[in-house]
Amino acid sequence: MSFFQQHNRQANAAARRGRSVSLRCGSTALLCLLLLHSSNTLADSSQVFPLLHCIDVIEEHDMLVAHMSYANRNSDQITEIEAGEENRVSPGPLDQGQQTRFFGGYHLWSGTALAFFRSEQDSMRWNIGGNSVTFQDNPSIHCRSTPQCVCPPRPRGPEGEPGPAGPPGPPGMEGSQGPRGEDGPEGPRGADALSACQWISASSGEASAIASCGEDQHALSGAGSCENDPPLQPEQWTAGVIQSSLPVDDRGWAVNCRIGRATARALCCGEPNS
Repeated sequence: MSFFQQHNRQANAAARRGRSVSLRCGSTALLCLLLLHSSNTLADSSQVFPLLHCIDVIEEHDMLVAHMSYANRNSDQITEIEAGEENRVSPGPLDQGQQTRFFGGYHLWSGTALAFFRSEQDSMRWNIGGNSVTFQDNPSIHCRSTPQCVCPPRPRGPEGEPGPAGPPGPPGMEGSQGPRGEDGPEGPRGADALSACQWISASSGEASAIASCGEDQHALSGAGSCENDPPLQPEQWTAGVIQSSLPVDDRGWAVNCRIGRATARALCCGEPNS
């Protein structure tokens, strides 16, 4: 028996109990049979109409539950229609626990609730004697009261151990440049430019010469020349030729001549003014 069959059978228990009580007649068996014959006549099933009252949607179980009602035009008697071709719910087996005992007149709450999982089907149909009603999820006929799940509640399981921390994600994109900050205060005035610069010349009368700056000076630049007049080699006269002209650290300038007498010149400057 499926879950929905069992539920619908339980929902119809009250109606079924009424029939079982009428059968326990004890010593007045004849009177009981007469009463049963007059009240439980197998009347025309085409006069019983299944009706849909409202629908509950149980989201947590993806379930749709239809609360049924009915109208029986056989107003003076109880109509018995067993589950089968004349009283069936589809799709599924003929007997799905639907109501089989119908009192005369209109009954808003029949005690029958039919349910199905929306993941398995999208509608259900109840047919009685050729009169049928088909129901599916329709917000306009949802029940106004808070729906009650037809499933027994399940206990909550224990909390599991926290899982390990995952690896760090990649660095995000570099943000845009922020606005320019305010200008800072003006700094102190720097030292004055070097002063008291002068050219220092030195001639050695030989092929090398060094122009040295004083102790409180340093060389910013320099130059050199080579003079060959009168020539150092009288038998062959030629102009002087510089071999090298280089600074000596920052304290002077040195000149070496390949031909001629060397003269070195250094631009020496003193300390800046305070």
